[in-house]
Amino acid sequence: MKRIFPLVCCLLILACGSKSIPDWQALGAKQLHGFKQAALEGKADLAVQHFRKAVAEVKKSGDLEMLARVYLTRCAVQAALLEPLDDREYLEIAAVLPQPDNQAFFTMLKGDPAGVEIGCLPPRYQGFLKAWQRNDPSSTRAEIDQMDDPLAVLIATGLLVKAQQYEAETLNQAVEVSSRNGWKKALLTYLNVQQAYYGRSGDRARSELIRRKMDLLRD
Repeated sequence: MKRIFPLVCCLLILACGSKSIPDWQALGAKQLHGFKQAALEGKADLAVQHFRKAVAEVKKSGDLEMLARVYLTRCAVQAALLEPLDDREYLEIAAVLPQPDNQAFFTMLKGDPAGVEIGCLPPRYQGFLKAWQRNDPSSTRAEIDQMDDPLAVLIATGLLVKAQQYEAETLNQAVEVSSRNGWKKALLTYLNVQQAYYGRSGDRARSELIRRKMDLLRD
């Protein structure tokens, strides 16, 4: 059975086709899910704790391919939050065990659509990547609209924001997804991008309204 490329969800480590799930897989998946939630909500210390425990559980197996995917998960969350990628550990593993699916996803996260082998990506990103390669903002937004995973929506949006290839509707969707899931850090991140976007476009009233909203939401 071909493994499903995992992306920060309870199935991230469980997609291995086995009826009996080892403790390290179940605990690793739980901790990685906790990392995702804490990071997107802005609970930095808790996110670090969850991530370290997830790494420790996966290391018990000696499965470097899965460990690489755990580190890619952190990179994916960082991309969704418009943060620099902490990719040192992933690159160390990739140097020992190159894996095409992992490398394709990493290349996408690094913001290099032209260098991605699209067929190696998880299916939900393939249409998005094709539209991004064409530098077609309307099509990329349409592809994001079809994504059924909220984190994937933020990852794709984050990549477009960093590349300066997005539309106002793309930001609106990221704000809506963040709000719906209670991801406060992500919400403030994309509200901040929205405020700057409307400021540049000359809509000062909307920009000021968003600024006031962010002030009310901050602790």
